[in-house]
Amino acid sequence: MNKASEDPPRCQLCSGSLFLQLTEWTVSIQDSLEGSFAMSEPLKTLLVTLVGGSPGGVVAGVIHCRPERVLFVCSPETRSSVTEGGNGGEPSILARLRGNHFELPAGAYDVIEIDDAQDLESFVTKMRKVVEPEVRKWLRRGDGYKVCADFTGGTKCMSAGLVLASLDWNCEWQYVGGRERTKGGVGVVVDGSENIVHPKNPWDTLAWRHVLRAAALFDQGDTGAATAVVHEAVKTAPDGAVKGALSALLQFCSIYREWDAFRHREALKNEENFQKNRFAMMRLLSDQSVELLAKRADADRQILSQLADATGPTGPWIADVFSNGERRMKERRWDDAAARFYRCIEALAQQRLVQLGIDSSGVPVEKIPVNLRAEWCLKQGETFKLSLVQCYKLLEALGDELGARASQSPLLNPKKSPLQIRNQSILAHGFQAVSEAAANSLRQEFLNLAPEDISTWAVAFPSLSQMIGLR
Repeated sequence: MNKASEDPPRCQLCSGSLFLQLTEWTVSIQDSLEGSFAMSEPLKTLLVTLVGGSPGGVVAGVIHCRPERVLFVCSPETRSSVTEGGNGGEPSILARLRGNHFELPAGAYDVIEIDDAQDLESFVTKMRKVVEPEVRKWLRRGDGYKVCADFTGGTKCMSAGLVLASLDWNCEWQYVGGRERTKGGVGVVVDGSENIVHPKNPWDTLAWRHVLRAAALFDQGDTGAATAVVHEAVKTAPDGAVKGALSALLQFCSIYREWDAFRHREALKNEENFQKNRFAMMRLLSDQSVELLAKRADADRQILSQLADATGPTGPWIADVFSNGERRMKERRWDDAAARFYRCIEALAQQRLVQLGIDSSGVPVEKIPVNLRAEWCLKQGETFKLSLVQCYKLLEALGDELGARASQSPLLNPKKSPLQIRNQSILAHGFQAVSEAAANSLRQEFLNLAPEDISTWAVAFPSLSQMIGLR
């Protein structure tokens, strides 16, 4: 047997091409791991901390948090302890940090002095005016930035004030407790015995405040503002179940915001998304409330489908515009309400003409009675677009009941017609704001002309407060 035959079989894994491939895989895996580690880098923190008479807690909080930037909030009595030290020769907070191998260079911190450490109202005002803009600016830098509010130091008013002011911040809370205290366990924390407590930011409670505000706005008819409140809460809420609940509520409110803007197909899309995610709201609302919201949205989907498919002035379409005007009345937007009631009066006549085979946007002269042709100076072979008044005059000339009712009202009287309210308004052709009484007169004229079953067509938006159990 020759020497070659005595050699053991060569492992295929050692072949050159496969070895190179394994090498490439190894490098690829290393790159991926390095990328993963890069993605998990600590967030850059802005720390807002209160400075009281015991700086040990402040130092412990800063060292634990290791922030990129610190806002020291001090009273006039404690301001010097940040940079100069105590009156008894104690080292400053900055010096103590350096002694613990943490350096805060100039530009990495600010000292914010409040006027009165015992005045809660002025403290919160100072936080809103001075600190909150810094917080917002820091968070706008991107996802890699966070804020921590440490309410350990300072007076009780300062601690309460920081918690109140930070309720609407997207931040963590921090408190420095201790394993050992002076005065038999009821005094201040003994230096060196500090331990950090991160109370859970009570977003169940905080989110509920936003829900209350949104419900009040929604019930006033301002669905846009209600949606904006919930949208801001979604942006501020930490990831998790509460954020999911708020997102589902946002989709519900968005149904009616889009509907209120006559964007019926967009409203249908929001309804579909809400139904998919509605169970997430059980984090904030009772099962019964979630069921009520889902049933109402499902019922309104049927109406929205009709409105989205409408290509002309149908009964439900006219009723939808009327309901929109009612909501504008509730908001005291008289000009907007008047414009909608005017459109309803016009659409009633257009609908009736369609039923008679006449399109008001282009009527052949042959379909117009001879006396009106002369009055309107029409020529044979022309098509004519009818104004609102002309629609009703044509209906009257054709012997239609709606035209007859209109002729008995002041609508067709050029000197007394309430239609002039809209024509002279700022949103039409004039310079006058519409009064509540004027908007109501147009509303009443529409109801006088409309069929008796208009109330069955009109859809009032739901009461969000009632459905979530506030009433």
